[in-house]
Parts: sequence; C-alpha cells; structure tokens
Amino acid sequence: MPQDFVVPKIFGAEDIKIFRYSSRWNFYHTCRQLAKLLPDEKAVLVAHDWLELGMASNLGLQNPVVQFLHGDYDYYYELAEKHAEAIDEFICVSPVIARKLILRLPDRKDDIHNCRFPVPEVQNDKKFISEKTRILFCVRDLNDESKQFNLLPKVHEVLSANNCKIRWTIIGGGKSGDEIKTLLGSDAKYFSSLNNQHVLEEMKQNDILMHPSLIEGFPVVVVEAMKAGLVPLITDWAGSTKDLVVEGETGFYLTPKDALGYAEKIRVLNGNRNLLAHLSENAKRKAEQLFNPYHNTQIIEGVYCEALKKEREKLPKRVYGSRLDKRWIPNWVVERMRRKK
Repeated sequence: MPQDFVVPKIFGAEDIKIFRYSSRWNFYHTCRQLAKLLPDEKAVLVAHDWLELGMASNLGLQNPVVQFLHGDYDYYYELAEKHAEAIDEFICVSPVIARKLILRLPDRKDDIHNCRFPVPEVQNDKKFISEKTRILFCVRDLNDESKQFNLLPKVHEVLSANNCKIRWTIIGGGKSGDEIKTLLGSDAKYFSSLNNQHVLEEMKQNDILMHPSLIEGFPVVVVEAMKAGLVPLITDWAGSTKDLVVEGETGFYLTPKDALGYAEKIRVLNGNRNLLAHLSENAKRKAEQLFNPYHNTQIIEGVYCEALKKEREKLPKRVYGSRLDKRWIPNWVVERMRRKK
C-alpha cells in the first residue's frame, strides 16, 4: 500500500485503521500484528482476500469468519477450499458462483449464500435530448483482453458506415486520449481513472452501457449503470445476471465478440428514442428493486449473525509460509535474511 494512501471516510464507522506490512516479514509476525486490530474473539472477520484468511487459518483464530467471493474465478474458489476449516459462512455475489462453490464444498452447502450486494441509489431524471446516442465503456484496464475493448473500434466503424450519431465515453487505464480519439472518433471522451462518484456522474451523461467482457462474477458497474438509467448491452455470464438484465425488457445479451450484433442493437436504439427511453426506465426500476441498499445490507448482516451463532473450535493450520516462516523464528531474523537475498 502506498505511503500516501488516503483513508476513505466511511459514514458511521466507529474506527478506521490502516495496516501496513512488509513481504520480508515472517508471515506469523504479519498475522499476529494484523490480529491485534481485532477487538475480541466475537468480532466477525469479513474476508475479501487471502491475507485475512491466512491470518485466521495460520493462527487458528476463534473469531467468526465470513468470506466474500467476488468473482467467478478459480482464485476465489481455491481460497474457499484452502481455508474452509476457518470459514463459517460464504457470501457469493452471484448465483453462478454459489452453485460452483457448492460443487466444490458440498458438505458446506448450508453455509453458502447468494447475496445481492447493496448499491447506492443514483439520482438521475434522464431525458433523451441529445441527438447523439451516448455509449459508456468502463473497465479497470483497457488492455485486459478479457474485457474486449478491441471490439469497440469495429462497432464504431459499422455505426459510422450507417451514419449513426454516437459518442463514446471510455473509462479505464492503459491508453492515451489520442489513441481513443483515433479509434473512436474525435468526439470520444476518455478518462484513465475516476473515483466512484465521478464515474456515476459520467453515467448520468450516457444512454447505453456496453460491457462485452468474457468472464465476470457479477460486475457492479452493470447495476450502477442501470440505476443511472443506462440500457446494458452485455455478455451472458452463465446466467448470473438473468434476474437483472431481462432480454428485450431491461437490456440485451450478445456474444462477446459479435461486433455486428452490438452495432445493430445500438443502431436500433439510436433510431428509436422512445424504445431507448422505455428500456432505460425499465432498467432503472429493475436495478432499484433488486439492489436496494438497505434491504440487501440487512440480508448480508443476517449472514454475519449466523456466523456469530457458530460455536466450534478452530485449530491452527499452516496454509502459507516458506521455510523462514516459522512461529519460533524472530521476525528481525527473517527480515534481515530476506533483505540480504
């Protein structure tokens, strides 16, 4: 973590702390230092990644542990399997992830929950007054081949050939503004990165979300965009969004590499503003219904309460660590040896 990291302000939080550690430390020392942040053995440990799970397993913490699985990737499933003995409840952000985890951990199926995450409301009275159809593409890294940015110039070429008036807004690192304008026209807007609030503001200025990525768990950007009134054109990620994006009612599914298919949907919406407005309203209503922040937060808190009810002894299990990562080796010795390497 960079030294200039700014602590985010979380409304209502009683305490916020930053934990910094070194890769040169003895892993047991790292775990013990991190564990000091836990107030007691009743504090629920909500684990989003490997470090907190490694701490729980290696030290044999008795705290209730809830793991979030954020994506349909082997990484999250392997974490769940590796630390299953330390985890009390699993929260999966899509039904696809939940089903796959149950296949891997069938004896824990009662502890595996599909919970829709809470997404704040987006205040936006969208009016389709722009003569151009405005398309948003938002990912972390434009060079990530799985996100299919290379599809956009092909779609743009087809739309230009059909005299469709469009404007692109691209958010994501890895390109320059000049590259974007060369590929998508001089009217294209480009941001290498934006904070979440500014992303939401940009969403309000667009009509369509194009998200043709090959692999996703359940991308938050789709929900946020729909709450802002954007019509989603997305991939069918094994049915993970079937309740949210209903074909022809709240958006459309396309094959990830189908540039002509994407271009045709955009062309139709560009030429039929009433249809665009109708789908926009449906998308907004559906996203607000399924991803109500207060209702979904209550459901997730209910899983935390279930974890608190579990009373079972958890034994230490050495999951991570090299030959230098031993309980009995002083941290200063490990750090000095790794420094020499």
